[in-house]
This record gives sequence, structure tokens and C-alpha cells, in this order.
Amino acid sequence: LLIPLIFFLGVQVFKDKKIALLSCLLFALSPWSIQLARMSLETNLATLLVVSGLCWFIYFVRSNSKKYLISSALCFGASLYAYFSTRVFVPLLLLFLFIFYFKKLFKLKREVFLFILILFILSIPLLHLTLFNREAGWARASNVSFWNDPSFLGKINETRNRALDFQIPSILVRLLYNRFTFFVYTLATNITSQFRLNYLLLDGDPNPLYSTPNIGIMTWAEPFLIT
Repeated sequence: LLIPLIFFLGVQVFKDKKIALLSCLLFALSPWSIQLARMSLETNLATLLVVSGLCWFIYFVRSNSKKYLISSALCFGASLYAYFSTRVFVPLLLLFLFIFYFKKLFKLKREVFLFILILFILSIPLLHLTLFNREAGWARASNVSFWNDPSFLGKINETRNRALDFQIPSILVRLLYNRFTFFVYTLATNITSQFRLNYLLLDGDPNPLYSTPNIGIMTWAEPFLIT
């Protein structure tokens, strides 16, 4: 289902059916999409809903039709329940869309209000769970967050001890090696690791469940097209 959606999205964005068809071809041949399409994962549903919401949103901006607006809001709202990452990605995507189409949306205040209202209504159960049942609402974030890693403090103390062995003043050691600096370092390391050549083009995901042997998550043509 994603391939025709990508075609419609490509036509709306690039105004060129040839580029839209090329986008479909690249997606269909993408090692990442092929690998995940073999399994029933929440990410597949989340991606479908987000792309659908994006398509309907652009259709709404171009046509001012409320049916596209409502369809977009319903898809984006449903995507929040499909996968945890969409709860971060979708608000950022919508913020970008509102900024990008600000002049157009500023003239459609009622429609924008309706869009936000539908999203808010759909988000009420999720907001209630997040605010009043933190154990369940934040379970996924707690499991994957390195901030809650029990070995986090141990790594900091180990690094401090090594620095002290080199006769570095303890005050300076505490300033250089603490929870905040380790948080920034770990966050930067995790982000940059997503752009490694081995990950993108050569070996793919370290987890064999999510990667095809001896091939990255992208084809060799994609980096050149992105740049």
C-alpha cells in the first residue's frame, strides 16, 4: 500500500510523474523496506499512517477540501497509537508543515482549528495515559532510554577513576565527567552512528532480524539522490 501512496506524494511534491515513479522504484528496491515488509511490525502500520496523513495534508493545502483535512487528521492521530516513535516524529513533522505552509494555512484558520481539534480529541486517551499512568505511558521510553541504564553511573565513575589516576584535579574531573556530559556524548554518538557508511550501505543493522546480510539499509543510488 505504501508504493501507490509514495507515487501520489511524489506527484504532489515534485509535480512530475517520472520522479514519482522513480521514488516508488527506489522504495520498492530498498533493502530496508524489503526486510521490514516480510514481517508484521508496528513500524509498517505507523509508516503507512504517517505517509497517508502527509498525502492528505498536502492535498488539503492544494484544494482547501475539508475531507482531505479530516482524513489527514485521522491518519496522523491513529499513527500515534501505532508506534511509540510517531509520538515524537508526528508533532515535529506537523510543526514543519505548519511553518512551511504558514502563509496558506494562515488564511484557513477555521480549517486549521478543526485539524488541531480532531488531533486533540484522538490524543486524549494517550495524554491521559501519559500524564496519569506514567508507568504504562512511559514504559517504552524507559526501556530504551540510556538515561535509565543502570550501568550509566558505573561508567561515569569508572571514567572518573581513570582520570584521577593521571593526577587530574578532582574538581576538573567532576566538571568533565558527569551525568550531563555523558548524556550529551552518548546522544551525539547514537545520532552519528545512524550515518555510518557500514550501517547505511555495507552491513546494515547489527540486529540480523532487521537487515539483509552483506548489504546496508539503502541502495548505493540513494545517497547521491539525497545530496
